[in-house]
Amino acid sequence: MAIQPWRTGKVIRIENATYNTRRYWFEIPELSSFDFEPGQFVQLDFPIHEKPAKRWRSYSIASWPDGTNVFELVIVLVEDGAGTPWLFNNVVVGSEIPVRGPQGVFTLHEENLQKIFFLFAPVQVLRLSGQWCIISAGIILLVEIFMSSSVAALQMICYTTMN
Repeated sequence: MAIQPWRTGKVIRIENATYNTRRYWFEIPELSSFDFEPGQFVQLDFPIHEKPAKRWRSYSIASWPDGTNVFELVIVLVEDGAGTPWLFNNVVVGSEIPVRGPQGVFTLHEENLQKIFFLFAPVQVLRLSGQWCIISAGIILLVEIFMSSSVAALQMICYTTMN
């Protein structure tokens, strides 16, 4: 898979999901369709450092492919981080940010689904939310969500099988 070029991503919508989590919708105006597979991610280039590698931040795509040039990211604020404080404090609807992607090869293909077992934590829930659409097309047999108040961690277990 070739690395995609940098493109201009325009923020078209921002929604607060929780006190420290926001949903950002990006449009890639130069494309009629932003084609990706569930499980892929994008890189954003924030003006937070002189060195490119220290400016780039990777985020999993939270939406499913719908044939448009829009995708969604769900981002949790890391208060002592370098990237998310800048994003939360500076980016508004209409902001333009360099975007590169889609990238990544952690994807599922329906023809390979036989038995799948997922065990993942909150960060991965967002990463897999786009894949949920593929998996949930009539083939999820069991989904259980466990909340551990002692560690405030969410774990989700999915087991699926194809007939």
